Parts: sequence; structure tokens; C-alpha cells
Amino acid sequence: MPSDALIRYQGTPIHLGEHATNSIALILHELATNAAKYGALSVDHGSVSVAWEVAEENLHLRWRENNGPEISAPTKKGFGSALVERTISGHGGALDYAWFPRGLTANIRIPMSQVAR
Repeated sequence: MPSDALIRYQGTPIHLGEHATNSIALILHELATNAAKYGALSVDHGSVSVAWEVAEENLHLRWRENNGPEISAPTKKGFGSALVERTISGHGGALDYAWFPRGLTANIRIPMSQVAR
């Protein structure tokens, strides 16, 4: 990761159950790995922000990359992306990707009843 890369996070404290902790760690690890290889964390002055909130009995987590290299949506899904999607759906959640020219945004929603497990 270039020395100028920046990671920010913001959210209210929440309790994660053991199962959810492992799952969310896996999801964030995969997103960070891809950002370091191909995205905003692979270039100087790239940044990532991670924000979360609880609303409507769901955890809403947003991963947003900025100032990365030119990207576009992948043409095929890799093992890591499939694993992330299965992990989120296994918790009854949903994942939406938005591919912008200078960074990826991933919006994740997981019911709080699953986050506490």
C-alpha cells in the first residue's frame, strides 16, 4: 500500500456476535485486499472510507474508495467476490456494488438479529 493511502472509518459502537464478527472481518479483508491490489489503496493519494449505522433494524455498512485508478465493473466474478456475496446472503443480508471511474462503493445491509449472532 502506498504511504499516502488513507483509511477512515466512522460509526456508532455496536455489539457483534462471534459468528458475525468472523463474517464481517472476512468481508472487510476481501474488500481491503482488492483495494490494495487494484483499487484506491494501490495508488498514492487513494483513500477508503468505511461507515456504518443501524437503521430499520439493519446494520448498513458502506465501503467507499476514492481517488483510485480507473476501474470498471469486472466481467467475471472471482472466488473472493463470490465468498463475500455468500457470506452476506448467509446472514440474510444484501450487497450492492457501484462502480465509479475512480473507485468502488459497496453497500452492505445485514439484519441486526444476524449481527448479534
